[in-house]
Amino acid sequence: MPMMLGFDVSLLHGRLPVSLAILAIGSLAMMIIRPGRRWWLRRVVPATLGSVAASAAINWWIDLRSRFGEGIPLRFIIYAAMPIAACSLAVSGWRPSGLWRRAIAVAATPLTLLFAANLVNQSYGYKPTVGALFGARFEHQIPVSQLELRSVTTTASVPPATASVPPATSRPQDIPTPDFRTHGFISEVHIPPTLSQFSARPAWVWVPPAFFRRPRPQLPVVVLLAGTPSQPDDMIRAAHGDAVAERYAAAHAGVAPILVFADGNGSFTADTECVDGRRGNAETYLTKDVPAFVTQAFTTLVGPAHWGIEGYSEGGTCAMVLALAHPDVYGSFVDIAGDRFPNVGSRGDLKKSTITGLYGGNTSLFDAHDPAVLIQQPTAKVVSAWFEAGRNDPRRHHIGSELDAACRAAGLQSRFVLAPGGHDFGLASHAVADSFDWLAARLGA
Repeated sequence: MPMMLGFDVSLLHGRLPVSLAILAIGSLAMMIIRPGRRWWLRRVVPATLGSVAASAAINWWIDLRSRFGEGIPLRFIIYAAMPIAACSLAVSGWRPSGLWRRAIAVAATPLTLLFAANLVNQSYGYKPTVGALFGARFEHQIPVSQLELRSVTTTASVPPATASVPPATSRPQDIPTPDFRTHGFISEVHIPPTLSQFSARPAWVWVPPAFFRRPRPQLPVVVLLAGTPSQPDDMIRAAHGDAVAERYAAAHAGVAPILVFADGNGSFTADTECVDGRRGNAETYLTKDVPAFVTQAFTTLVGPAHWGIEGYSEGGTCAMVLALAHPDVYGSFVDIAGDRFPNVGSRGDLKKSTITGLYGGNTSLFDAHDPAVLIQQPTAKVVSAWFEAGRNDPRRHHIGSELDAACRAAGLQSRFVLAPGGHDFGLASHAVADSFDWLAARLGA
């Protein structure tokens, strides 16, 4: 289903970002530039210094590293300072200003806020279009009822409405019947947390054209995880995982792995590192609930030889750890710019603060999810690994290279790829495309 007019406008390149920059910088400049030394000394200088100090203080108080295991670039402090400065100047200069300057002051704060937010967005390539920002329907999105899945019976106390797939007869009459032969389709699917009771958001599933053949073929599965903060569909909208799979299917007679864009965190800002712990049983959800539901509902191939997992940033760490800790579930993984170990550490000793913040002080739980330990286990030998990082992200570059070397030294099949870019969704998109043929071949597609 085509996007609404204007939803495909880019937020990363082209006219919209340029226009926003002109309006924001122009309005701020018109607020600042006035004659008289007194204005500059009593209004502009204090507002500028105060806004930078306030932005830095807010960053220190929020402490993003303790929330996401990752700090922010220093330039983001300047970005955040712009709307603070605009608001400060609007308030302090309101009385001595004429009507037209007041009008500019009213517009400057939201304009600089939008400009600063989009500068951050451009840095990560997170929301590439207006449609991605507002969660527009995907071009080939259909209701889950049109997938005609097998009904799934669960044993946990899950409400019946979420424990099974709606019948095909329940689809709305205004949705046209799609042509299943030419391309794949995306559907939003609720995967019940039968064993984990994890508060997961709905997942997204992409199925190739071969899925609609009769009799339906059994296909392999790739689970994809975004980092944090994130939404489950970020690996579609920002990393274009579905587009990569479409190209693969077109070159392989409509056959490709089924892609499951699952939730490993539970909310936009949560960071479980995909382990069972104080932040929820994400590990059980991703290694028990998701495979059980998908295998039965989508009648997929079964076993680690046909199941892979891939992720970006925190999702990359998750993919690595889940495959190494559960080789009976995932036989191959792709780690895109992940960390050395599940990490919610803050300032100082990252390992110590992670043990406290993620595992409630239990050191043995840290060891049970430490790749350095897991790689040495005999069962890890069945796992195949792909590490990828950006040239402009030296920390992840070194981590990926070291983990790849450790895997190969332990006898695992592993490779490391250094790609253009930094720690952003441009790299994630590049890495998904780089690794897809390798991963699909490993899974028997």
